Amino acid sequence: ACGRPVLERIVSMEHRPLIWGISMLTSIDEQVYQELGLQKTIIDQVVRLAELGASCGVDGIVCSPNEVAVLKKRAIVGGRGITLITPGIRMGTAVERDDQKRAATPSFARQQGADFIVVGRPVLEAPVPARAAAMINNELRAV
Repeated sequence: ACGRPVLERIVSMEHRPLIWGISMLTSIDEQVYQELGLQKTIIDQVVRLAELGASCGVDGIVCSPNEVAVLKKRAIVGGRGITLITPGIRMGTAVERDDQKRAATPSFARQQGADFIVVGRPVLEAPVPARAAAMINNELRAV
């Protein structure tokens, strides 16, 4: 976690990599969020952090698929062409079965406007990883 001074310094560096700001871990649901003592709602916090990052010039924001559409509509994020990267991608009924509390399917993420999806366990832990990756690719092509 960092604030405006650090973000602005990083973004202003010469020959820098793409800078992606992390909004809120997808393993955090409303209950955990409230236990942490944070104010308002997860979506309010994600919007606030995304707008901070966008105003500092980050190239992308990492957020759950559930927040993509809201961020795309915000002028400071969607209007600047900020890339939205979504972890927490799960297949079918697995969306509700593990530690990723704000997860969604690849097709949902794409329909919401995600620019990139991050897929780990659904491929890495599959009996045949190549088949799992192909299924995800096919699902995305169908959208």
